[in-house]
Amino acid sequence: MVLRIWDVEHGACAMLHHQFHDHAAGRLAMIDSGRTAQWRPSTFIRHGMNRTVLDYLFVTNADQDHMADLKGLEQEGIFVDTLFRNPTYSGQQMHAIKSLSGPVTADAQWYVQACGAFNTPTKLPFNANMGGITAKCFFNPYPQFNNTNDLSLVAFISFAGFKILFPGALGHRLIMPQPDAYGCELD
Repeated sequence: MVLRIWDVEHGACAMLHHQFHDHAAGRLAMIDSGRTAQWRPSTFIRHGMNRTVLDYLFVTNADQDHMADLKGLEQEGIFVDTLFRNPTYSGQQMHAIKSLSGPVTADAQWYVQACGAFNTPTKLPFNANMGGITAKCFFNPYPQFNNTNDLSLVAFISFAGFKILFPGALGHRLIMPQPDAYGCELD
């Protein structure tokens, strides 16, 4: 496993790259798509890694600092195979939530549209296809929780005794385990 955690100032972006024993390229997962004025994950994936497929994308928080380069993925011609998000709200419901704080950005529009397009189970479950890297995800249910921070996705990533937590923006709120359809094991 190669784990890259990018300094995107405010927000988040990390990448997990499964590599085969001979260091051949394997599947790639990204947790959030924060960026800076000088660095974009879409550019790094497309030109630095020479990839046109992002196998797994986790959006832990539906705020701009966690998804500032979602539209960039599309612009760079990067196909996202599987989206992990809090699945308890629809794209329309998230659009309404985002609209409360002003105009919906192009990145938020990408996300809102993706909420409708990625609601079916993946053909490549994460835990079965990342070479021993596993994820456990938790989230609060909409409409019991109704703001983007409280609707964060929390992901625990594990590999060979190493564990890391990606909390979104949940902070101190209660995390409730929910059924999973994306191959991300839940407790």
